[in-house]
Amino acid sequence: MIRFIVPFFLCVCALALMLLPGDGGLVHEASWLLGGSELSDALGHVGLFCFLKMGWYWALRPHRGIERALVLSAAIAFAIGTTTEAAQGFLPSRGMSLLDFFANWLGATLFALPFAALWLVTRLRADAAV
Repeated sequence: MIRFIVPFFLCVCALALMLLPGDGGLVHEASWLLGGSELSDALGHVGLFCFLKMGWYWALRPHRGIERALVLSAAIAFAIGTTTEAAQGFLPSRGMSLLDFFANWLGATLFALPFAALWLVTRLRADAAV
């Protein structure tokens, strides 16, 4: 159960960065550190959601296996990314951004790409051996 502390902490960080007011404070400082542009903010979203998925995968893998952990961690990251981005439309000083929405999904997907490539290569080799 201690493994779940990391992904819960990452969820709290994601929620704080996504839902706190954007004019000053933590969100403003994080944006400034990344360059303060729309593109640099989107890159921040990619990194945040890649780490979020990684944390959930790490916690779920011993209990669910590789494939299920990848799918469940992706579902969690996609749900958090979609929900928080939609919620920003209702917050003052924040707004929904299609670029950020896709960046959230891209970050969650990037972590799975090496696993998908490895699975494909393994599958092709197994098919070739038969």
